[in-house]
Amino acid sequence: DAINNYYAYMNRYATNHNSSNPGLIFANWGSPNLTWEESIDRSIGVDFEYNKSRIKAGLDLYMRGSNKLLFVQPLAPSTGSTGYYDNVASMRNSGIELNVGVDVVRSDNFNWNVRLNAYHNKNEILEVQGKDSLGSSGQVLFKGEPAFSYFMPEYAGVNDKGAPMWYKTDDEGNRVTTTDYGSLLPSDYKLFGSAQRWLEGAISNTLSYKRLQLSFMFQFGLGGYFYDNTYASLMASGPQAIGRAMHIDMLNSWKQPGDEKKSDVQPAINWGSAGNDNTRMSSKFLTDNSFLNFKNLNLSYTFSSEALSRVGFRALSVYGAAENIIQWSARVGMDPNTSFFGLSSFNYFPYRTYTVGVRVTLQ
Repeated sequence: DAINNYYAYMNRYATNHNSSNPGLIFANWGSPNLTWEESIDRSIGVDFEYNKSRIKAGLDLYMRGSNKLLFVQPLAPSTGSTGYYDNVASMRNSGIELNVGVDVVRSDNFNWNVRLNAYHNKNEILEVQGKDSLGSSGQVLFKGEPAFSYFMPEYAGVNDKGAPMWYKTDDEGNRVTTTDYGSLLPSDYKLFGSAQRWLEGAISNTLSYKRLQLSFMFQFGLGGYFYDNTYASLMASGPQAIGRAMHIDMLNSWKQPGDEKKSDVQPAINWGSAGNDNTRMSSKFLTDNSFLNFKNLNLSYTFSSEALSRVGFRALSVYGAAENIIQWSARVGMDPNTSFFGLSSFNYFPYRTYTVGVRVTLQ
């Protein structure tokens, strides 16, 4: 359930020092009526083959309903906690999945097979405890929208002094800009969609010539938004950012009047408290969630049994392989696959690995 709390049904306390003595402090409220999420699954599919299985395909349509969806029920900070987990909503996933395999070339010495797996999923919140929404900012649940949609201020660039701006609605209903983040109300926020991609899948190729075989696979995802917390932290100024790592985009920070007209300009670096505004939560740090991943590459050669019989081997093959070779995304260094919910937090990329080996079977 990804709630990162094995005891969410219990009130919890944490150890902390009380001057020079040990002590306990309140950690979070529990939810004694918390239960498992419930699901209903309906699906239909069809498989077919053509031309002596040279083309194989499968098509599945599905609809999956989820009740008692787990989410944080927000609380006023004066209660001692910002919220607790509760069963708050119902949700529906519906979509289509396609699997296709094609023998592009099929002969005695050379073969080439291509496989495609792709799916499209539509997610929708059906009910939120009798309300239209739950959550005030960040990722929220909105009735009729995808789960964990982004709801936040819309970034408006920088002004002629290098200060960041956001859009708000004035008393007359006009859309204006402001540098006062604290003046923004939920009515000024904008719904930006969710992390859900409209298409995901993988495509693999396997080619063989006599005893030599090559295979490789690409994974892809198209659409959705990704909130890059890591990038936001690297773009920070203000007192807390002194001595910390900075992103190269900070070189594009506002320095003089006129810079605000540049499309890639960043807010002016400010080591005072005003610099804290540079990384306020807003659409500035929302990024395209699409990616293309060169996942793996394998090359192998199997020696003939006739040649091996002279040296006492039953089978012998040599191989080389690479995993997590390269990934393309909207920002260099950003991995959209680090979080299902579309949030980064200084996650490491999967290791790129290379393997060379020999497989031997003795008589």
